[in-house]
Amino acid sequence: MNKEEYLIAKESIKKEQSELVKKLSDLRSQYIESNKPCNIDQLIEVINNGGRKIVGQAKGFSISVNSDVYVDAIKPSSGGMVYLSKPHNSIKLL
Repeated sequence: MNKEEYLIAKESIKKEQSELVKKLSDLRSQYIESNKPCNIDQLIEVINNGGRKIVGQAKGFSISVNSDVYVDAIKPSSGGMVYLSKPHNSIKLL
């Protein structure tokens, strides 16, 4: 294998890798859309793992280690954003 063959093969692999990353991103988005517990900007009440109650608008979703979709960003009416790195204990739609 010469340098030119190596560079061509390397570029081909980078392209394939980029396509796979896009496919994974699309798959993740579809899974979240199909399994989200509420809609963006919907008013919710969440009890996090520490027992703290958070009331506000849902702003984002994530997928947990065991593949559950949960709200990971909430904007309370008092301002600011609350980010959850772990799934919540409960969620109630208001």
